[in-house]
Order: sequence, then structure tokens, then C-alpha cells
Amino acid sequence: MGKRHVTKYTEEFKKSSAKLAVDSNQAINHTAQELGIHSSTLHGWINKYYPNSPNTVKDEVSDMAAEIKQLKKELARVTQEREILKSSGVLCKRNTVKYAWIKANKCVFPIDRV
Repeated sequence: MGKRHVTKYTEEFKKSSAKLAVDSNQAINHTAQELGIHSSTLHGWINKYYPNSPNTVKDEVSDMAAEIKQLKKELARVTQEREILKSSGVLCKRNTVKYAWIKANKCVFPIDRV
């Protein structure tokens, strides 16, 4: 396996890059791409030199929003699965009854959840 090349950046470059990212209206990922560095590197410099910058807060908020969206989707799925189980107790019946119930409720519940 080959060695990885580690690039050393000067403190001045780090500070000016972080300042550029904080002051510009562009996304941090776009600024990092323009500078030719990885976005996580630029995020690290921003957190180091400008810990209370609005861009840092925006990124945290967008991460939280994405997590909330994912959790709401999961909650809807689990709620629907619970409703299927509570709906009629049909799972304890014969197969013909189960299949009849599935056929009758396929428009209400997705078939992969039943």
C-alpha cells in the first residue's frame, strides 16, 4: 500500500480560509472545493478560529433538521406497523382469513408492511 500524502497548511492560510468561509454567502462545502481542500478540514478550521460563527450554527441546525425528518419518517412507519397489529387480531386466525384481511386492507396499508 502506498503512503498517504499529508499536506501542511500555514496558520495564515487556515485563518484566511476560515474567515473566507464565514464571511461569504456560499456553502462551506463550495468554498472548500474552490480552495482545493476537503470540507471537513475547513469545518475544523472554522470551529477552531470562529466557534460561534453563524455558518457553524446553520450546519448544526441543518443536521438536526435532517435527523428530525428521518425520525418522523421512522415514527410514521412504526405507528403504521402498530396499527396493522392492533387492527383486528387477524394474525391468530387461519391463513384464509389472513389472506382475506390482507386483500381487503391492501389499499389502507402497504403490502410490504402487512
